[in-house]
Amino acid sequence: MAANTQYATKKKRANFSGRGLENRVALIATGAAANTDMTITGIRPGRDYIVAVITHPTGATGAPADDTANVTITAANTIRSTTNNTGRALLVYWIRS
Repeated sequence: MAANTQYATKKKRANFSGRGLENRVALIATGAAANTDMTITGIRPGRDYIVAVITHPTGATGAPADDTANVTITAANTIRSTTNNTGRALLVYWIRS
C-alpha cells in the first residue's frame, strides 16, 4: 500500500471515530441587526458546522433562546443571522471536521 493511501486511511478512521473533530466556542457580546455580518475569527464555510447558537439579552435575566436554525456561515470568519439580535449576546458552538 502506498504511503499516501495509508495516511488517507488513518485520517478517515480518525474522523470516523471522532478524534478528527474539534469543538469551538465563540461569544459575540453585542449581537447585530438581522442579516448583518458578525465576525467569528477562525470559522470557515464548508469545513465548520454550527451546532448551537444561544442568545440572551445583555444584562438581563430570563431564559436564553436558541437561534441555531437562523444562523449560517457566509464566508471565512463570518456568520449571519436572519434574527434581529441587537442588544443580545450570542454564544456560538461549532464543530470543525
